[in-house]
Amino acid sequence: MAQPPQSRRRSGFTLIELVVVLLILAIVSAVALPRFVNIGGEARRAKAEALNGSIRAAAQVVRAAALAKGRTEAGPGGLSHVDVDGATIQTNHGYPEASEAGILLAANISAEDRVTVIGGGAAPGSSITIRIDGAPDPAQCRIVYTSPNHAASPTITAPTIELAAGGC
Repeated sequence: MAQPPQSRRRSGFTLIELVVVLLILAIVSAVALPRFVNIGGEARRAKAEALNGSIRAAAQVVRAAALAKGRTEAGPGGLSHVDVDGATIQTNHGYPEASEAGILLAANISAEDRVTVIGGGAAPGSSITIRIDGAPDPAQCRIVYTSPNHAASPTITAPTIELAAGGC
């Protein structure tokens, strides 16, 4: 007696199965990819906000140390210095200067933070701009610190600190 033919075993995938899998992958990537594309912008914005907070806190810590040590009006034009955590911070009316030896040292900001520093100075009313590297619009991804200007006002005011994070 003749044996019935054995059924053939299929191996592999049919074309329909492959198309369905590719379609599912395309839909998932179309939904998920835009979320990952903007991660760099969100990171730069968070970095700008963190640096802004660091600068604000550092200015207040230096001011408190200057008040405690009576170094708010020493020297010509209110320029002096105060030691905070082993670092000598240059001050302007008791607040950090808008310089590397002032607010950048107080807030522990350096080139390793991938920022570009523009301007600055020891004179009252000087401004220093800290731009976040890699931003599409660097002028709108920055922090500007302006030291107090006693000459412009009879009373000493706090420094101004402006954050622009719209172009990060």
